[in-house]
Amino acid sequence: LNVLDNDTLNGIPVLPTDVTLTVNTPFQTTTTGGVVLNPDGTVTVLPNTPSGIYTATYTICETGATPANCDTANVIVTVTTTTEPVTIVANDDDASTTPVNATSGQQDVINIYTNDTLNGTPVVPTDVTLAILTPFATPNITIDANGNVDVAPNTPAGTYTLTYQICEVANPTNCDTANVTIV
Repeated sequence: LNVLDNDTLNGIPVLPTDVTLTVNTPFQTTTTGGVVLNPDGTVTVLPNTPSGIYTATYTICETGATPANCDTANVIVTVTTTTEPVTIVANDDDASTTPVNATSGQQDVINIYTNDTLNGTPVVPTDVTLAILTPFATPNITIDANGNVDVAPNTPAGTYTLTYQICEVANPTNCDTANVTIV
């Protein structure tokens, strides 16, 4: 939210350039989070902010001909902890329909995150942790931090399967597993 959105000057909505904003009483913050009233009037709820009701007091003053024309208001923000489960889905990846040449190898054969979702949207690698549960039977096939599968040159021909698990960073016990198949 922006505290200036419902403030007025001479009966018309305030433009940020028409006023100066002063925080009289800031929101409470803790070492684990909090709420911040920014100089531009926006309010930021920091990660890991405990549930609660947070109040700040601010004053706006006209920047034009009458800088003593001021008014004070409160802004109240309620922070709750979501209890709705976030769904994480790791789907199997099968690149066997497009075999890799064992002699030359190939980079970016497939991206394991392409068909995985977190709360119904495509997975962003920084939002999950990746764990290899059952590695490929050769060290010549690797997965990078972005989920790209690479096959090194001179990899022995064959069908290779890996089992991986992705877990939500925000909730490390929320996990799902899938297999990757490379030929």
